[in-house]
Amino acid sequence: MTDESRKRQIEKGLAARAEQAEVGRPPLTLPWRGGEKNFPVIELSIDLPLLNANSHRIRAELEAPEYEFVRKERTTERAQRALTELWKRAHRKFDQLKEALLVDGQTEPGVITRSGVLINGNTRLVALRELQDPRRKWIHVAVLDSDAGPAEIAQLELRLQVRDPVRDPYRLSNELLFIEELAREYKMTDEQIAAALGWNPLKPAVGKRQVQLYRRILQLIREMQRRDPKLRITFFDDERSGPGKLQHLKELEQKYDELIKTGEMEQAGLLLETWLVVARSGFSSVHQIRAVTQREDFVTTYLLPRLEEQDLIGDRAEALVRGKRARKTDLPGLEELGSDTGSVESAPLYDLKPLLRLVESRDTGTVTLPGGDGVKVEAERVKAAIGSAIGGAIRDYRAEDRAEDALNAPVDALRKAGRELKKAIDAYGELRDTKDFERSSRGAFDYQLKQLRKQVKRLEDLVAGSEKAKA
Repeated sequence: MTDESRKRQIEKGLAARAEQAEVGRPPLTLPWRGGEKNFPVIELSIDLPLLNANSHRIRAELEAPEYEFVRKERTTERAQRALTELWKRAHRKFDQLKEALLVDGQTEPGVITRSGVLINGNTRLVALRELQDPRRKWIHVAVLDSDAGPAEIAQLELRLQVRDPVRDPYRLSNELLFIEELAREYKMTDEQIAAALGWNPLKPAVGKRQVQLYRRILQLIREMQRRDPKLRITFFDDERSGPGKLQHLKELEQKYDELIKTGEMEQAGLLLETWLVVARSGFSSVHQIRAVTQREDFVTTYLLPRLEEQDLIGDRAEALVRGKRARKTDLPGLEELGSDTGSVESAPLYDLKPLLRLVESRDTGTVTLPGGDGVKVEAERVKAAIGSAIGGAIRDYRAEDRAEDALNAPVDALRKAGRELKKAIDAYGELRDTKDFERSSRGAFDYQLKQLRKQVKRLEDLVAGSEKAKA
């Protein structure tokens, strides 16, 4: 079907709808240009509408190189076939949607432009086409005005899709891109975006900060893509709703921002590369990922020794993380002691791009390990060895972290006891000598105070015994 014939069919449907307004479907009320407006609903063959290549629900997926032709062609048969698969995968409960359409039919109209592009109802159209049921060969759509522009359509999609809690929620990647487009293309402020999304309407400042955080997270992802060109933004999506990778990204962004603000640019870059190596190797739990953001020396102290233990890697470990030669830093006043003592070597820095290329590679054949001897090894064996080393490094970090927690346990317990004791002092100060307290709680209070004195005495005796042993 040509574009002109598609437009004619829609105009024909609108004309028929105007002639039989009293027997047709009622108009659909939509948010429009700061208010609300009724749009006529018509019935079209499911073969007529075009799937939307501009929708923000699939924007992140369309960033992949293999879909470049879809972004260019949009309405060709080849592009529409690809969009069919994307829209099918975009809905987390596509099979349930098909079943509902088969049993109940279409209960809510879609929304379409005068040129035949669906703004709302794309997944329903794909499901109806898959059903191939003679009773489900038509789709009901509300037709927008002929002068509907991109900004108005984007605002409409936001109100119909993103803010609707009943609909399948947008994945994180598409939400990030939508927010960025609202700011960049349509010049909306962070406050306006938060209000449009319905984020913390009673606390606008909180909603604004959330939008700002999402925009910083997108910038962080773009920086990671610069270091790992094969990294797709959809990598950061979770199949199920919930914090998931968003929580990882929040913690990573905070640590990265701290390093940037203190001028530690190389350490910030190493943090991103280390995080990517760990995440791309399949480690996804909060406790596993946190090892990277909590320890700036994760590579030196934990990962590198574990890589060296792998038989497949061994002495090539240093080349695999491409250790940079330590820099010499001049120390004021030491030059007078001799030419060799006026500088010291700083901590070694590492570049994990060679390791990252091995981890993210989809090559199922052989790869050449760095080290200069041209040794070729099966790619999957290398990935398994790297994964084993990362797992060991994370376990080493967590074991050391638990040991440190154990060492600090007495101090932490006393700190907590001190806080609780202060609460008791404040509460007692307000209640002492009152009739209700003296009558109902004085006995219990005196008993607990006596027990506390006993525990303090035991601790003091332990400390005194330790001091005597040292003497």
